[in-house]
Amino acid sequence: MKRILISGGHLTPALALIDYLKDNKVEELEVIFAGRIYSQDIDKQKAQEKTEVEKRQIKFVSFDAPRPATNILEKVLVGPKLAISILKAFSIMVRHRPKVFVSFGGYLAVPLGLAAWISGIPVITHEQTVSAGQANLFLAKFAKIVAVSHKESLKFFPKNKSVVTGNPIRPDLISTKPQRPEWSNDLNQEKPTLLITGGNQGSYIINTTVSQILPKIIHNWNIIHACGNPTSSINYTIELEKIKQSLPAGHRKNYIVKEWLTTSEMAWVYNIADGAVSRAGANTVQEIAFAQIPTIFIPLPFAKGNEQLLNARTLTDTGAAILLEQKNLSAETLIDKINQLKKMQKSMRRKLETHKPNTNGAAKLWNLIKPLL
Repeated sequence: MKRILISGGHLTPALALIDYLKDNKVEELEVIFAGRIYSQDIDKQKAQEKTEVEKRQIKFVSFDAPRPATNILEKVLVGPKLAISILKAFSIMVRHRPKVFVSFGGYLAVPLGLAAWISGIPVITHEQTVSAGQANLFLAKFAKIVAVSHKESLKFFPKNKSVVTGNPIRPDLISTKPQRPEWSNDLNQEKPTLLITGGNQGSYIINTTVSQILPKIIHNWNIIHACGNPTSSINYTIELEKIKQSLPAGHRKNYIVKEWLTTSEMAWVYNIADGAVSRAGANTVQEIAFAQIPTIFIPLPFAKGNEQLLNARTLTDTGAAILLEQKNLSAETLIDKINQLKKMQKSMRRKLETHKPNTNGAAKLWNLIKPLL
């Protein structure tokens, strides 16, 4: 039995590769996923990795590593913590003996990639962003192959081992007839639908701003709000449900709050959404471009290298989407942008047609993995 170990700092392309392998019934192959239990350790916000991976009947191995240091104390402590995580990564390599390690970036990839390389296990790393993440820049020194989603990213990596594959997109999102979830049955069929998402972890500032404007926009939209998992300090769903109950009775059914949208649920939402308000993670931007949804992007301003802003600009610079930087975000500006989006929907959809990504990123990535097995 041949094994590959996957780690996904970016979860959705990792899931897309797993789904591709399962859908194509790749024989004599076992997939193991190393991931986090918590996406935010301090706030104890649970990650979606374990749930989504085990749902696919893939073995999940709990693994953690130190995040990039942000202050002097963390810089002092990061060395010993990294050494411990590398030892734990070695134990994973010894116990599971993968033939290949496939990384989708993020800080977990560094100790796992080092342990794999020292163990003689080939490393393939995939970069989703237009720029280059710190983990992938480091791993590129040891990787057999660096796969990238955008040709613009090639300049950051060694030419002799860098390949443009595009971004793996979950097969269910490509479905033309996704199944309608039961929770959507009461939505008003005559209203357009607005998707709001702060990414896998949710966004406090987006959730808070939406709660302020909800009474003013709900009469014009069905709203599906993916708000993120609770933390030790706040439960977004509970807080937003309180706002929902303050709405006029006739509008409450038009506002749906979900912590997380499963792949099948997201496929349906992408298929029917008339607009979106979203962070600008690489995978979200690619999926929205594929689904051709006019979107207001609010990039995370603290992302390394301002990568979310660069991701958003692949669409906003041509008028295929609207940019609202977080420093300018307020109840008033978000309402203005939503009104602008409603007026520009048709023109934005036409421009989005020229940005539609390919859907064979997972297949191209698998073709790079196969020879290393």
